[in-house]
Amino acid sequence: MPEYQVVVKRVPDIRGLGVREKVAGPAGIGDLISDGCAGLSKVGAMITEAPVAVYHDPEFCPESIDVEMVYPVPAWVKGPVATPGGRSLETRTVPGGEVVAIVHAGPYAAIGESYQVLADWIGEYGYRVNGPPRELYLSLLPDSGPPVTEIRLPVEKNG
Repeated sequence: MPEYQVVVKRVPDIRGLGVREKVAGPAGIGDLISDGCAGLSKVGAMITEAPVAVYHDPEFCPESIDVEMVYPVPAWVKGPVATPGGRSLETRTVPGGEVVAIVHAGPYAAIGESYQVLADWIGEYGYRVNGPPRELYLSLLPDSGPPVTEIRLPVEKNG
């Protein structure tokens, strides 16, 4: 069992260009990430920080995932930006605030373990989730080594 370190921290808003859509399974998320990166590359824009996925479904359903991908880019990059897949990247902001976070290093197939650790920690320490989960992709394939993802859950203290 890997070691997990849960942290509570305040994070700033994440601004960038992005798109929200329903995708079919984890492969659909990968396609969305690749397509957005390709669109930004076409206009000469480099991503300045880790791309972030915001999961808007109240309950996870792998067949249909309501995901918003946001790619932090320099301020000079303005939307809309067309992607090779026919999407349009528009200006987006992921709200900042207090989050409980954990870094998951390893395959996405095992990311549920990290979510469970966060859920247990939140219950034990008297917090409640007050927004959709976010995943920051700190490394993207085909990087060597396992994927590294920071999971953030917006929280507030109970009572």
